[in-house]
Amino acid sequence: MCFVYFICVVAVSSHSSQLRKEVEKHDNDEDDDDDLLLPKKKTNEEKASAKEDEDFYSWLKDRENDEIGEGDDLKGLKEAWRDPNIDENERFLRDYLVNKDFIPEIEEHGVTLDDLREVEEDEKDLDRQRDFEQKYNFRFEDPDQEFIKQYPRTIGESIRKTNSKRKEKREEYKERKEREKQERRQEIKELKKMKKAEIEKKLEKLKKMAGDDIPISIDDIE
Repeated sequence: MCFVYFICVVAVSSHSSQLRKEVEKHDNDEDDDDDLLLPKKKTNEEKASAKEDEDFYSWLKDRENDEIGEGDDLKGLKEAWRDPNIDENERFLRDYLVNKDFIPEIEEHGVTLDDLREVEEDEKDLDRQRDFEQKYNFRFEDPDQEFIKQYPRTIGESIRKTNSKRKEKREEYKERKEREKQERRQEIKELKKMKKAEIEKKLEKLKKMAGDDIPISIDDIE
């Protein structure tokens, strides 16, 4: 358990450090759009941190050559590294950490060609949308024959469809309300029947207790 815990802590810590560096780099890159595709120069602090990471992973890969002392705080971990019969899950975690699989592959400059193509496509879509809206808004002031050819009935058909849908919704609403009224009336009718039967049952009990000659019926109660 100590081994697995150590692996997870180091992996999360390294991953968080990598993500933090990428966020800081992204924020700095946004200040200068002209340098979007230029690799960012690492600061001395970043170089020192990267050196520490490389030293750590170098130790992991060369762990077989380490001597294990009695007072070594990492004795249990180092023995686990060398154990040929290590549990399959722990072996996976060990290799996962050594190979740095948890660190995402991010471009140095943070932007790929696919990202640029996607932005270009979005811009083209926006241009087409603006062009259509402009021609539609000024179709009467400055008619565009090509626009009229492509969309000769769009406006009228859209209005008719909208009115038709509204009418259908009104009809559906009226029908639904009518069904609800009918269902409510039926429920009330059923409740009245149940209540009447309950009262008649109680009257029968009273007659038996006081005598069958009592001239009273449910109609008298109502």
